[in-house]
Amino acid sequence: MKKFRSFARGGIHPPGNKGYTSDKPIRNAPLPATVVVPFSQHIGAPSKPLVAPGDHVEEAQIIGEPAGFISSSVHSPIPGIVKEITSLYLPSGMKTDVAVIELDGEFSRLGKTHENRDWAAMENAEILEVIKNHGVVGQGGATFPSHVKFSIPKGRTCDVFLVNAAECEPYLSADHRVMLESTDDVIEGIRIIKKLLSPERVIIGIEANKPDAIEVLRAAGEPEGIEIMPLKVKYPQGAEKNLIEATIGREVPSGKLPIEVGVINANVGTLVSVCEALRDDKPVIERVVTISGGAIAHPANIRARVGSSIRDLIEECGGLTEEPARFVSGGPMMGFTFSNLDSPVIKGT
Repeated sequence: MKKFRSFARGGIHPPGNKGYTSDKPIRNAPLPATVVVPFSQHIGAPSKPLVAPGDHVEEAQIIGEPAGFISSSVHSPIPGIVKEITSLYLPSGMKTDVAVIELDGEFSRLGKTHENRDWAAMENAEILEVIKNHGVVGQGGATFPSHVKFSIPKGRTCDVFLVNAAECEPYLSADHRVMLESTDDVIEGIRIIKKLLSPERVIIGIEANKPDAIEVLRAAGEPEGIEIMPLKVKYPQGAEKNLIEATIGREVPSGKLPIEVGVINANVGTLVSVCEALRDDKPVIERVVTISGGAIAHPANIRARVGSSIRDLIEECGGLTEEPARFVSGGPMMGFTFSNLDSPVIKGT
């Protein structure tokens, strides 16, 4: 029996329950008639609103600009009319201002072909500016602004770029399906980050319970020198510091960041967003989410517009077959219990 790498101390083995959705191809959610777009979908300062009630916005138009160094841009996922700027609590408990936008007008991106941008000819500072302006943040849960993460501090070097493909949370399979269905975009995102960081090694750390994803990543990545590293199925394998220990044996000191040991990491969904921002000029206006559990009629992996209501996505999955014990956003181990099904999908959902 092959022995897979893992972090040394601790860890648990909760039921994975990934069989609900791991074999379900991603499908697009219907376009929402109304979206609720938070101005705080990231760690750091909330975005500064650039719109007011009554304004008409285009699909992918910037509606919130970064309000500090650690901040991010926010874009409208649909064309429409800004009905109000109000506030609400997200499932995490964070209170944030939001723009309520009603669908109106024509889509400028949906179903249209866009000319690919030659990012390889761009300076690194330009690439980071595009990532910033297109609202790319970490999609593994932390939602740290990516233009900051990929800016190496003075006096530091990054010799390992580590791709977090573990997806160790029970029930979730969105990243799994992204790796299978958008493999080329993941690899293109890696190429872009390699240009920024110039690492000696690029490693994809992935739990061994995804053999189909391991196979396609090896086929696409190994010819480019990308190491595919299957890992033991153990929670929390995908935690940043645990993943670094499991893959390269380095220990990040308490209270320090991975760059202290020469590592920068990113989630696979983040890499797709980097690819789409640089290649397609597309900001983060949608993401893939898993809707799963024993009370869901037809569990699924869904590509949904940011600001779509969780209630609508549950209905898209056939609704509830019974009263659930609880609703959880983000996974049963690290997620948040919530009760308001009108809560919106955000970049880090």
